[in-house]
Amino acid sequence: MIPPQVIDTLNIKLPIEAILVPSLEGIRTIQSDWGTTITGNYRNLRVSRNKEQITISGSLQKFNRSESLTFEECKEAIYNLCETFSFDPKEALIKRIDIAKTFKTQHEPKLYYTYLGDHRSYFRSPFKNSLNYSNSVRALSFYDKGKEQSIPGNLLRYEQKYLKPDLVFKRKLNLAAILTEEVYNYFLTNWRSDYHRITKIKTIIPMENIKTPSELFNYLIAFGLNGIGNDLLSNQLKIAQRSGTLSKQNAKRIRDKIKRLSKESFFESNSMIEELNKKINSTID
Repeated sequence: MIPPQVIDTLNIKLPIEAILVPSLEGIRTIQSDWGTTITGNYRNLRVSRNKEQITISGSLQKFNRSESLTFEECKEAIYNLCETFSFDPKEALIKRIDIAKTFKTQHEPKLYYTYLGDHRSYFRSPFKNSLNYSNSVRALSFYDKGKEQSIPGNLLRYEQKYLKPDLVFKRKLNLAAILTEEVYNYFLTNWRSDYHRITKIKTIIPMENIKTPSELFNYLIAFGLNGIGNDLLSNQLKIAQRSGTLSKQNAKRIRDKIKRLSKESFFESNSMIEELNKKINSTID
């Protein structure tokens, strides 16, 4: 069974003769060096028409007036779109498609961004209430859906955007393709995989346990020891002691300090990352 998910923004292009445009709102005529373009809106969709083609773009979810779309609901929404504009889904080429999901989180969405690090396939760029990752053909975005729509509560939106699906799939992708479970599942699986490829801070300082500067300094020492490695440090202490730059007494005091620090627990699992991982995985599984 395919789980509920959202195929959100679509941008499709059709031949000029392939469509019957219903009555539009907010009609505008735009003149440019490439000719005349007529634009308007229909049920949260933007429709543009020039002498060569028609472009329809917007949220499939909003067009269908749904909070989310299962696979069957997604197919129904596409069929409704085709019926409304009188075209065959095989005639519509997909120029952009977004996969997205909104989660209720325990904390304010922007607090999670700090723990989401680099992604080897994208450039990371925080901006105001959002965290974005992008390259020339795809993008990822995390943002505060509650603030965007003035809705109370902590609502974190995670989107994967195919800005140039032709290059990703190495072929032209038409609207009929996402009516198949194979392509639909590809989008969902890749949506999850791209999230898991983001480097995350999985352990944090238990600040509630740190009451004094010395306790924080001990944590920083332990953090440094973890990076250097006990074997390497122990070898350097031996070399310093044998060369006479470190006394036997001070070397022992340092070793005793390291031993005490290694027995203490300075780190704890990052519950915020664990929360996000669980939500992402439960959406697909």
